[in-house]
Parts: sequence; structure tokens; C-alpha cells
Amino acid sequence: VASFVKLQFIGISPSNDYYEYLSTAKAIAHASGGEINRARILNPLNPLMVSMIGRLTGFESALIVQAVLMYGALTIAMYMLAREFFRDEDLAFLAAIMVALSYPVLKYGIEGYSETGAWFFFILALWLTLSFSREPLLRTFLYACAVVTVGFLWKEYAIVAGIILAVVTLAHPALSVRAKVMFSLI
Repeated sequence: VASFVKLQFIGISPSNDYYEYLSTAKAIAHASGGEINRARILNPLNPLMVSMIGRLTGFESALIVQAVLMYGALTIAMYMLAREFFRDEDLAFLAAIMVALSYPVLKYGIEGYSETGAWFFFILALWLTLSFSREPLLRTFLYACAVVTVGFLWKEYAIVAGIILAVVTLAHPALSVRAKVMFSLI
């Protein structure tokens, strides 16, 4: 609902990033008017997703569709993180709503940017890191590493979640030195 209201009554403010992502997505899709932008191809997953959506919706609206989809995913990931953190469904719901309706998320998340996806991957990785800190399973660690990697390919600053995962792993009191080395090598 919030994304609909924002798009209907406030609209978007296309930036240079918008046009660069759009041009790169068009180039990936072999559409006319596309040109690979070196700064955008360093994080190829967003332009790749936009190129796939663009074939269905048209390229001009594909970035916004991507942002709205990632906005929904971000809200769900925030709920999962808050539920794991607070261990309370009501507080988790409240935290997810607060994030979904926060000014930065509404202002910059539902725009022609890649930030919303990066926030999603960051929050999802934090949820997995918190789960790992409570029960250090290899499977959870691998999921967290996968999310950090995919997040990095979406937007480089998602790597901060990888740093947090590394700190949690190295400082975990239940892990032996051997286990910490094994996790670090992974």
C-alpha cells in the first residue's frame, strides 16, 4: 500500500543512476538504446533483473517494478530478523512496519535505484548471522555467505554484512579455534 501511495501521489525522481542502470539493463537484453555502463556492470545482478523485468513491463518502468518487489522482500526480511532478535511476533511485525514506512525506505527505496535490493540482502544476511550466532550450524553459515555474495553482486556495500558475519564467527564462544579457522576458510 505504501509503495502504491508513494508512486501515485509523490512519484519518482529519476537520477543519473536510474539512466545508467536502465541503459545497462537494455544492453544486457540486447534492446535498442542500451549501453553497458562500467560502473553498473560491476554489480551485475540488478541490471540483469531489470533486463528480465523490462522484457515484460517495458524498460522505463522495470527499475520501479524491481524496487517495489525488493521493497516487499525487504519488509519480509526485516520481519524475519526482528522475530529472531526479539523472539516476539508482535514486535517483529511492528519493526517490519516501521522499516517499511520509514522516510529513507519510502524516499529512496521506491525509486529507480538498486538500494532496496541491497538493503534486502543486508537484512537477510543479518538474520542468518543472528541465527548462526544462536546455533552455529554450517548450513546457516553457508546460507549467510551465499546471501552476502549475492548481495555484493547486487550492490557493493552489502559486504558489510559479510564483515559482521566474520566478526560473529571469530568471536563466537561456542566455536573451537579449529571451527573458527574452518569457517574463516569458507
